[in-house]
Order: sequence, then C-alpha cells, then structure tokens
Amino acid sequence: MPRRINKPRNLLKKTHEEVRDFLSAPNSMVFFFDESRFGLHPSLGRGWARKGVRVSAPVNPSYQNFYIYSGVSPLTGEAFSLFLPWVNTEMMNLYLAEMSAAFPDKKIVLIWDQAGWHKSKSLKVPENISL
Repeated sequence: MPRRINKPRNLLKKTHEEVRDFLSAPNSMVFFFDESRFGLHPSLGRGWARKGVRVSAPVNPSYQNFYIYSGVSPLTGEAFSLFLPWVNTEMMNLYLAEMSAAFPDKKIVLIWDQAGWHKSKSLKVPENISL
C-alpha cells in the first residue's frame, strides 16, 4: 500500500507565494534541482558456443559510478548540470558556486528535496541563489 505523505498546506502555500513574489523581480529565475547516480556493473549474459565447449568470460567485479547534478528552469527551458564523482556537501558547494558563476546577473531560486547535503550547516550558498 503506498505511503501517504502529509505535507502541511501552509508550507506549500508559503512556498508558492515566495516563488511568485520572487518571479516578479527582474532578472530572476526558478530552477528545480536533483541529482542522480549513473553507473556500470558487470552482469551475466548468454552467448553462442559449440556443443560441449565451456565458455569463460572473466568479469571485473568493480563498480563505476558518477553523479549528475542538474537544475532545470521550467519557464525558460534552461538547464545547468555538472558531472561529479560523489554526492556530499563539498560537491553541492561546488555546484552552487558554478551555477552562480554561470548566471552572475540573475537572481536564482533553487527548489530541491530534503537530502542531507542540502541541509548541511557547512553548505555555502552564493548571494545570488536562494533555497
């Protein structure tokens, strides 16, 4: 049975009002942000071989992963993405700094989920970005 998520209506209304007021300002943008892990790992498969011949296909059991940090503006269609090796506060700080540098004359509101590295006390948010 799906779990019901109870979001306070006041919080959603407050967020809507803040974003609406923000968008009325010149040079403002809204981005929705999330990060995703992509990786490769070995798997077993099938193939053709002569009858009675045992086929050997050695595999390297290591995993290779990378993460895409991406923000998309639904109003303009603009996107800003970085390929990074980990998900943590250090990488989040790097993303915010790069995004700020990419849009130096814009005021940006970034809407994201409640991941731990999004709420860290050591998160460094540039002046032109609001969370």
